[in-house]
Amino acid sequence: MGSAQATLKKWYDTYVGTPDAVYLICIVIAVSLVVLYLGLYLSPIITALIFAFALNDFVGLLTRMRCPRLLAICIVVLLFVSVAVALIIGILPLVSQQLQQVVGNIPTFIEYVQNAADNFTVKYPHL
Repeated sequence: MGSAQATLKKWYDTYVGTPDAVYLICIVIAVSLVVLYLGLYLSPIITALIFAFALNDFVGLLTRMRCPRLLAICIVVLLFVSVAVALIIGILPLVSQQLQQVVGNIPTFIEYVQNAADNFTVKYPHL
């Protein structure tokens, strides 16, 4: 056995040869396949879980202030939706305006790229 082969076998036995490493590799492959094939369907669920986890502290704060849990949940959800709608209403006009500017600047950008390509061929004729 060559020294490279012996080194590779030693590395394999040290890091991959243990059952825990094999289990970890199998779990990583399984999770990757699930995310790859079901990611489109799982993304709303994962997003909802993240929001629920993030907003749970605010519900806990209100319940510690002796607010009933159902009322605390309603207050937190109402505040969250209100802030989300306010952000969307505030950001949407800006995004629309900037998108119109980008679309309006497309001819200028195309002309710039064409000039750069022409200058490139003049500057580097040997390429």
